[in-house]
Amino acid sequence: MFGQNGTQATFPPNAATSFVFNIRPKSVILGVSTGSQYQVRIPQTISEKRIVFKGMECRDTDLIFFNPAQNRIAKDFHPMRGLINNAPFDYSLNNNILRSSISLGVICPSAHNQRFHSFLNQLNSRQGVKYNLEYVIPFPGFFEAFKTNLSIPATDTNAWLDVTVPQSYNIYDAAVDFGKSLCKSLDRLSASSVDVALIYIPKEYEPLTGYVDDNENFDLHDYVKAYAAQRNIATQFVREKTLESDMNCQIMWALSLAIYVKSSRIPWVVSGINNETAFAGIGYSLNRTGSNSNVVVGCSHIYSADGQGMKYKLSKIDDCTFDHKKNPYLSEDEAYRLGLNIKELFYKSFSEMPKRVVIHKRTPFRRDEIKGLVTSLSSAGIKDIDLLEITLEDDLKCFEFTRNMDAIDGFPVRRGLCFPLNDNTMYLYTHGIAPSVRNPNYRYIQGGKTIPLPLKIVKHHGNGTLPQIATEILGLSKMNWNSFGLYSKLPCTIDSSNEIARIGRLLSQYEGAIYEYRYFM
Repeated sequence: MFGQNGTQATFPPNAATSFVFNIRPKSVILGVSTGSQYQVRIPQTISEKRIVFKGMECRDTDLIFFNPAQNRIAKDFHPMRGLINNAPFDYSLNNNILRSSISLGVICPSAHNQRFHSFLNQLNSRQGVKYNLEYVIPFPGFFEAFKTNLSIPATDTNAWLDVTVPQSYNIYDAAVDFGKSLCKSLDRLSASSVDVALIYIPKEYEPLTGYVDDNENFDLHDYVKAYAAQRNIATQFVREKTLESDMNCQIMWALSLAIYVKSSRIPWVVSGINNETAFAGIGYSLNRTGSNSNVVVGCSHIYSADGQGMKYKLSKIDDCTFDHKKNPYLSEDEAYRLGLNIKELFYKSFSEMPKRVVIHKRTPFRRDEIKGLVTSLSSAGIKDIDLLEITLEDDLKCFEFTRNMDAIDGFPVRRGLCFPLNDNTMYLYTHGIAPSVRNPNYRYIQGGKTIPLPLKIVKHHGNGTLPQIATEILGLSKMNWNSFGLYSKLPCTIDSSNEIARIGRLLSQYEGAIYEYRYFM
């Protein structure tokens, strides 16, 4: 576009005092400290003036498991390998606080009983790997992976229930009636004291899973989750298309992890974060009612220093303003009340108040929000408070040079790369190259050879350093127990809070109620 030698442009045009811009087809270079003892020599063909930014590669956080053979904790960056070589983090609680077996309940249309029962039995057998060999390890069976028995009910017992589609005049009524039938079945399973209820949705029932019209937005998943959360019932939906997939190994890993976590157990925690720090994610759900009035539900979801998503509280937001994207921003008083919610969650979840609190959300913290939150948390003696805005940045692309710096490498940049734009803004790659499970010298990129997008992290308040904040977010990106990927692009604080707020607006009573995260997973 600009030619080999570039071009010049003036602004404003035809003005005597205009600025002259020289535009050349040269990319900006980011200098990165990797901790290597070898110094990179820049070829003479590359001007050092092109090195505009300086960054670093943060070491990826390890996950913590328990090694029963050595009676000590063990670490591994890979969740599947960590479980197989060791045991879940809470292994020592088995047969003591936790039961030795996890019991399932099932809601399934009777015509699909045999097929779904056969599918579930695969959880107790080994599954080989067909795809994604750089990351996925063969599934060894539930007990071998989690060192806990899994009890799958027979189809003719009280823990395996039939469900039918109500005969309604239109699809809207049928969808709602189907949701009510599922909720009644959950009450029956709850009476049977099952740990997790599995809900099977065959293809012919898919039209009943949701609809949108001018006055209402119905989602079967959210409707049932909201009902179950109020009754402390853990649920897991399984659709027929899941049974038809040939990625059986990955599916068994993901489903087994969901069952383990939803039965109130802890497969692993994250290392490398100060244990006097706690995290909170703030999310919102906007519901437009038939009268076109906006109802905003705010969610405060706290995480401990080791990355465990603990409790959350939902509240209606009355005093807020909106930007052009319909994102809500709180008044000072509303932010103060939200801070009180977070403080209450700390009191109910920790033996003592954390010394440092980090709050994440996807939109900027405005001045009134900062003042309200800081004043509220400071009243509990918390003086070290970081308020971070975290978003995906789609206007930046980074490519790595080859070792000789004579060409662009064919792979994306490595996970953990971060660099500051200024004292309060930095970019962090949570999505990028990681070591292969087959060979640490091989490179693995989750999702295939895509061009990763970095996170843009803006610190609106606080004293957290760039390496500290980057390490914490890398760790929290490995704590999404809704997936068995190596990591999520966003930290679990951001991933969870908006989803919980969306489902939470369906709760009949959410003001003042505190819930456990596992009921909304």
